[in-house]
Amino acid sequence: MSTASSDLTLLRIDGMRCAACSGTVEAALRAVPGITRATVNYATGTAAVAGAASLPALLDAVRGAGYQAQPAVRGASDTAPTVHSEAPRRLEVALALVFAAIIATLSMSGLHVPGSGWIELALATVVVFWFGRASLVGAVHQARFGRANMDTLIALGTVSAFAYSTWLLVGPLLSGVPPESGAFCAGCTQVHLHFESAAVIVAFTLLGRAVEHSARSRTRSALDALAALAPQTAHRWRADGTLEDVAAASLVVDDRVLVRPGETVPADGVVWSGEARVDESLVTGESRPAKRAVGEPVYAATLALGSAPFEVRVRETGEGTLLSHLLLLVAQAEASRAPVQRLADQVSGWFVPVVLVLAAAVALVSGLEPAVAVLVVACPCALGLATPAALSVALGRAARSGVLFRDAAALERLGRSPNASPLTVVLDKTGTITQGKPSVVEVQVLPGADSADVLSLAGTLELYSDHPLATALRAHAEAAGAPMADLRNVEVVRGEGVVGARADETRVAIGSSDLLARLGVPIPPQLSAGAGAETRVLLAVGDTAVAQFLLSDPPKSEAAAALAALRSLGARLVLLTGDDERTAQAIARQVGGFDAVHAGVKPAGKVAVVQSLDDQARTLVMVGDGSNDAPALAAAHVGIALGTGTEAAMSAAPVTVLHGELRGVVFAVRLARQTRTIIVQNLAWAFGYNAVAIPLAALGMLHPTVAALAMSFSSVAVVANALRLRGRRRPHLQAAAEVASPTMA
Repeated sequence: MSTASSDLTLLRIDGMRCAACSGTVEAALRAVPGITRATVNYATGTAAVAGAASLPALLDAVRGAGYQAQPAVRGASDTAPTVHSEAPRRLEVALALVFAAIIATLSMSGLHVPGSGWIELALATVVVFWFGRASLVGAVHQARFGRANMDTLIALGTVSAFAYSTWLLVGPLLSGVPPESGAFCAGCTQVHLHFESAAVIVAFTLLGRAVEHSARSRTRSALDALAALAPQTAHRWRADGTLEDVAAASLVVDDRVLVRPGETVPADGVVWSGEARVDESLVTGESRPAKRAVGEPVYAATLALGSAPFEVRVRETGEGTLLSHLLLLVAQAEASRAPVQRLADQVSGWFVPVVLVLAAAVALVSGLEPAVAVLVVACPCALGLATPAALSVALGRAARSGVLFRDAAALERLGRSPNASPLTVVLDKTGTITQGKPSVVEVQVLPGADSADVLSLAGTLELYSDHPLATALRAHAEAAGAPMADLRNVEVVRGEGVVGARADETRVAIGSSDLLARLGVPIPPQLSAGAGAETRVLLAVGDTAVAQFLLSDPPKSEAAAALAALRSLGARLVLLTGDDERTAQAIARQVGGFDAVHAGVKPAGKVAVVQSLDDQARTLVMVGDGSNDAPALAAAHVGIALGTGTEAAMSAAPVTVLHGELRGVVFAVRLARQTRTIIVQNLAWAFGYNAVAIPLAALGMLHPTVAALAMSFSSVAVVANALRLRGRRRPHLQAAAEVASPTMA
């Protein structure tokens, strides 16, 4: 997943150990000539860079900042781990905890063990300089670049405590005082050593980082599981009619492959023979099995159900598949930054230097132990993880449910507080509220007009339009066996219809009553509009309306329930359609009503309606699926495209519902609000923790060992809170995972 567009590059960053590191990498990338935007996500270890700089220049910039980077491989086959912080080894964590416990027992239990000080020194040396070597190396590394991060605080705290304790222990020997005087023994047992502080700090830091690493890995487990489902092999037909097993990556367009029950489809394509019954939940979020007849699409990594095999002709492979597109969009979104994160980033940038100055002041006034506690308890990582951890979990869960967010800002905008930001949802009618597959239910032809000629003209004119009504009229004409008419100078009038001319230059037109009115064609009273929800399409020859087609496009079965759910979330619902007022109001009544209905709106006018509503709503959502919805989707605060619609609509919208159902809109709003709540909780904890813990440590009210424990689990707390967004794993996800990599024999 290296690029999403010609100027966007996705990188994986190795070596980041705290939130301050992400800021360092980000600054280095932004300094590269030609870069217009760079964001680094500490939670996922990824960077998104926009601009014209070359990949080698970006990699050199990261290396120059003291880290390592590699281009993220674009495509569904990219299954490498995405969280690159250095995870402590379990054995080292366990031994560090054991050694620290022994030291603490010797130091604080009151036991008088001969040579206890030397035992503590030996064990602490191993803990601090071997088990804790990563923090020491990291601190030295940062110092070489004139920077400080969390490793700096840990290293200063542990080394200070270790060095001071070592001096107290060996000082009598260095001063020449003979051991028999008792001074040496006093140095051992009567002066409190701080080896336990150094050891416990390292042990708890290792434990905290191990737990944090595990938790952060789980923030991406849904997406990684999705990537892992990319099929590895395929059964391809040879030219001689025999089957061969090949790598799925080697498939090319127009290859024919066999898919057996229980296997995954190896590439995007269309059913060539047989009837497919597939579980598409992992790429569209749709839990119901889908039936696909010959000529209908199927997607890579979807699970073949039923009892019979089917054949697929390949149409897209590798980076072009829907699965790869999904993975790429989620990776881009995770690497983006939500506006709410800016404050935390600014605080993290100056946090470590301020803590160093404060610790130095405390050391001068109150001594070593409070200073060590200040160094250890301070933790910018919780601030750095508060937002990206929640976003990573939310985006992964959304993708698993068939909802794609293009960037984190869209998720934040959609999740604004309903009390502070009233929500208005504007919904297009055709294909959004309705099924988007209209059919002709009645044809009215005026006396004197030839019915066959009417169908021929209608079918030929509508060949030039991609509107769903045009598709239905063409299908109706073809089913009736109507021949093609000889037409010329055909012109599509967007939002109104199609105009052309016969060979004798007689004008013919098909479309709405507005089109006929603009052409000066009166509509005779015999062509009644009716009182139902049918859409009326009129056909005119010359200056006379000769026929009328009534088409029905019923509401989606889930439309009424989805709209009721949106109303329960406090949303104001607005219907936006190019149909006339009669049809719009009839559809509105069928699905439970709207707060406002805007009918007869041309494609160009949809943007104006959205902009007029912008003044009334702090959060304005536009939902649509057609190419004529694209400008309005882009004009709204949050555009939501239903995946059954056109590519233009999906590219204009920051949110895409792959399964094309309105319940996806409800899910997106609820998830966005839950995510916002989690982020607010995380930021409150991160700021509150440091605001309370640092003063307590500075006043000597927090022992360094307690400070180490608190620091270690401050980051774990925000990640664990973010993981609440994962929700319950659905049974069909587990079922698909079990056959993710079948042996295709």
